[in-house]
Amino acid sequence: MQDNTIGSIRGRRARRAGFGIAGAAAVAAMTVATAAPASAQLAITSAPVYYADTTYTVTFPAADADAMVAQYGQNTFVLGATNTTRTFTVWSPPVTYTAGQDVTFQWTPADVTPTMPGSAPGVWNLSVEEAHVVSTPVGPLVVTVVAAPVVAAWQQGATYQVGDVVTYNGAEYRCIQAHTAHAPNWTPDLTPALWQKL
Repeated sequence: MQDNTIGSIRGRRARRAGFGIAGAAAVAAMTVATAAPASAQLAITSAPVYYADTTYTVTFPAADADAMVAQYGQNTFVLGATNTTRTFTVWSPPVTYTAGQDVTFQWTPADVTPTMPGSAPGVWNLSVEEAHVVSTPVGPLVVTVVAAPVVAAWQQGATYQVGDVVTYNGAEYRCIQAHTAHAPNWTPDLTPALWQKL
């Protein structure tokens, strides 16, 4: 498991910028002249609610990537996700930009360490930076994340209403006809008239 304490995060940022742990203090003292990227229009998969432990696609437009490549001379980007509620940042693996194509990241708001249970929900600021040089972040895109709903396991003898969601053998099912699960062979996988697999 990755250590995400503030010290380790700063150290990783310094290593990511090519300065190593010993140069972390030098990075903090540097003044870098930068210009803002062209449009800074990060986008995330549209969802009515963003849940913890669910993966979303974050898109960095090609025009913005082109502007950063022109400014910094590098074509590898990382997505930084800062939970402002719990004040920590996690970084994506680097993604190499292909000219003319949007850069996409897969982001899963999740608890970052066993010592921070419940750290996924909260307000997150997402931003994109160059992976190997100190750069001005593009963003933030602000996303509010809530705890994932708990889905109950299917149980024989239980009464279900239309719209109820259950898990069975690792899959989720939505009830499409109200009923009581009287028999052991009324499982969601065997009763398509009662359940729709999600």
